[in-house]
Amino acid sequence: MAIPIAHVEWARTELARFLELTTLYHPPDPPGVTFITSRMSNRGDQKDIAASAQVVEQILDQALPRWRTEVPDSRVNRCCRHREAAQRADAVLERDTEIRARLGDDAPELNAAAMHPWA
Repeated sequence: MAIPIAHVEWARTELARFLELTTLYHPPDPPGVTFITSRMSNRGDQKDIAASAQVVEQILDQALPRWRTEVPDSRVNRCCRHREAAQRADAVLERDTEIRARLGDDAPELNAAAMHPWA
């Protein structure tokens, strides 16, 4: 994970907002009309989803660098790949410390940008 611990809560909040916006549901039929369809829509407005996705993609690139190739695409909805990747990234962010401690990779992370220029 490359997201600094200080920013994990912010990243998780952004992922949760995206997941809320992209939740799939069956839209209600207009009054007096009944549609028999399996079509589902996202809860959020497309403009809000696109804006959120712009931020979420950058979080995903940090938390799950190979998400674009490892998370399968879906023809059900254009947001399905992003949703699954966001769910996976949230789990990584939530449990990273525990996983590193239990699997033996709990050495401190070094950020070269934060080091003195001589280093």
